[in-house]
Amino acid sequence: MSSVTFLTTVGGDGSTVTDDSNPSTGLANGGHRTRFVPALAQTVAVAANTVEKATEAAASATSAAASAASAAAIAGAFVSTSSTTWTPTIGSKIFTVQTGEQYTAGIFVTVVSASAPSVWGFGQVTSYSGDQLTVDVQVISGSTSKTDWNISLTGARGAPGLGITPQAVGFLLSGGTSVKTMTVDVDLTASNVTQLTATQTLTNKTLTGLKETKTAPTISSGALTLDCSTGNVFAVALNANVTTLTFSNVPTTTGTAYALSLALTANGTAYTVTWPASVKWPAGTAPTLTSTNGKVDTLVLATYDGGTTWYAFVAGQNA
Repeated sequence: MSSVTFLTTVGGDGSTVTDDSNPSTGLANGGHRTRFVPALAQTVAVAANTVEKATEAAASATSAAASAASAAAIAGAFVSTSSTTWTPTIGSKIFTVQTGEQYTAGIFVTVVSASAPSVWGFGQVTSYSGDQLTVDVQVISGSTSKTDWNISLTGARGAPGLGITPQAVGFLLSGGTSVKTMTVDVDLTASNVTQLTATQTLTNKTLTGLKETKTAPTISSGALTLDCSTGNVFAVALNANVTTLTFSNVPTTTGTAYALSLALTANGTAYTVTWPASVKWPAGTAPTLTSTNGKVDTLVLATYDGGTTWYAFVAGQNA
């Protein structure tokens, strides 16, 4: 037994005819008298629907081809070449290109060397007239002069992120004995540079294994200068009398204090230090310094007003 169903998806009414004597669908035993003409009509309907869909498909194909051709034409209108001599540099640059292009002020383009793709520039068109294309170059790669440039339309540059300029930053690693250099990939905007180099305030931080910088200034013609910007611990060989003691670069930020340790190592001869009037000792009496060779006197001085007054005391002597 054979059957045909005229599907609604192809223009039929969903009916079915068979070649047997089925009382509902069959063409045998006189069934053709009532079902043949309707079946023929359904055949015509399906054929008409097929023709209609084919026509629509052809129209769509034609439209797609036209769109593709238009897109190609538009794309071609934003692609050009230039033999202008240029070494990639930031700033305005005029390229001699083909006429009839569709460049307009404000769009972004890339300028890439055909022979060296790693040599390129990215920028924004500021003007296009005749065969002269002016580009405000904002990003470059390479520094080789070229004359074989491919210029094409591109999108605007995205927001800058981290990871452009490497900066070497020193760290004293746990367990180490020397400063290691670690390369940190960071985009050095003005804000980031400030974060890396500016004075920072630490709040509720735990510092483990804190180390202070020790410097060793020398006595020269009776003068000794303690540069507070270089550290907080000063180790001085007391090999002459100090007649002029100067504290330089004392932190003066309101609300801050500064303290230093001064370790004076004797060389076997008795020497003295003439303390400035700004240095205050307990009971107004400065200590007598150790003269025994190799022995160390450790003194601590603190200021709470940017160096106007120093409060001093002996931490240890003849050690």
